[in-house]
Amino acid sequence: MSVRIKMTLDALNKRLDEKNMLVVQNEEGFLGKLQFRFNPPATEEEIKKLPFNIPSDYEDFLKICNGATLFDDPENGGGLQLLSVEEILEDYQYIDYPPDWFPIGYGYDGCRLIIALAPERKGYLYWLDNGGSLDDPFGFLNLTFEKWFDYFIVAQGSKFWEWTWDFNR
Repeated sequence: MSVRIKMTLDALNKRLDEKNMLVVQNEEGFLGKLQFRFNPPATEEEIKKLPFNIPSDYEDFLKICNGATLFDDPENGGGLQLLSVEEILEDYQYIDYPPDWFPIGYGYDGCRLIIALAPERKGYLYWLDNGGSLDDPFGFLNLTFEKWFDYFIVAQGSKFWEWTWDFNR
């Protein structure tokens, strides 16, 4: 079991109120009360329906919650949805993914979070911008799911992988 995923979820759950909401501050002074929803765990039978190998840390996440909605504005939507096994199988039918690539999340106006397995890469997550191309090398995040999930929660739902560190602006 991925200790990092469990610790991240446990710490997040301690911060959520009785309605599974959290006050967050993001870039440019955004302050909002955002909601979280977690699906019940996936069963072994559900996970075995996936027609590809999945990384062990991501499988651990599915065994804790079979999909989730993170940082959702109850009035305006948004946030990120991590897909359930059933939703992964549905989405997988509509896009011609390269071998060993499959969707695990979407949000931010149609962007997709994809597991893109390749033996030469330690980090296997790929971010496909809305209207982007699956062959864009800048889509690779060089992160495993457990690292991405931890950083995403700490960054309060911001796309931290797009941050620039120009401190002279």
